[in-house]
Amino acid sequence: MKILFENCVPNPLATQVEKSDIWLTQCELKENHSYQIVAPSGTGKSSLVHILYGMRSDYQGAVYFDMKTSKNVVSTPWSLSEVEMLNDRAAVAERSRSHTPTNANSYKNNDWTTIRRNHISIVFQGLQLFSELTALENIELKNKLTKYKSRSEILELLELFGLGEKRDQAAATLSFGQQQRVAVIRALCQPFEVLLLDEPFSHLDKENTAIAAGRIQHEAQQQGATIVTTLLHANLEIPHDYVFYL
Repeated sequence: MKILFENCVPNPLATQVEKSDIWLTQCELKENHSYQIVAPSGTGKSSLVHILYGMRSDYQGAVYFDMKTSKNVVSTPWSLSEVEMLNDRAAVAERSRSHTPTNANSYKNNDWTTIRRNHISIVFQGLQLFSELTALENIELKNKLTKYKSRSEILELLELFGLGEKRDQAAATLSFGQQQRVAVIRALCQPFEVLLLDEPFSHLDKENTAIAAGRIQHEAQQQGATIVTTLLHANLEIPHDYVFYL
């Protein structure tokens, strides 16, 4: 999925942004690429993730999704500014037939349900695990909805992430770093064109970060997906194509 930002900025940050690679600019996130979004706390990293996941709409400007497949997802015309950039009428007509980027604010609740199940996956900064469920149950709860991975594949991921012996422990009894790894595995249990990762490695050491990042990259490449990772500081050890600063 390609993502287009057109002078977008969250309302609370509208008067605070001085220089940004994303806010209040024309910006594109290409499909099948990996992006690190770097900024200190309080400058909109989680806001960006929540906008892309349809959790907030209190922003200026526009965000457009250009999906590979858009079955059961509504489409709206481009903005006038996009069309004006194409002076060749034949090119405009051809683009209209083949691609129709959709304004994210046009989606209804049912549309976002489809998008979140088939197009965009996420690891929240706060993880959003069910504390009373075990590590395995948290993952299987998602997988029961998507039926994307087999039980054996999930168990293999738990072993790879060093959680094999923790799979039957309640999430509340796990360290935050272990919970982060559970949340990453859960996010991989669905098809996606975009994977949103909100500070997913903040409590992981170098070894576990490398394992998690490597597996994320592998799964994304298999699906031709875009990875958007927010971080406090750029991490050159995590595979990426671009670093953007908010």
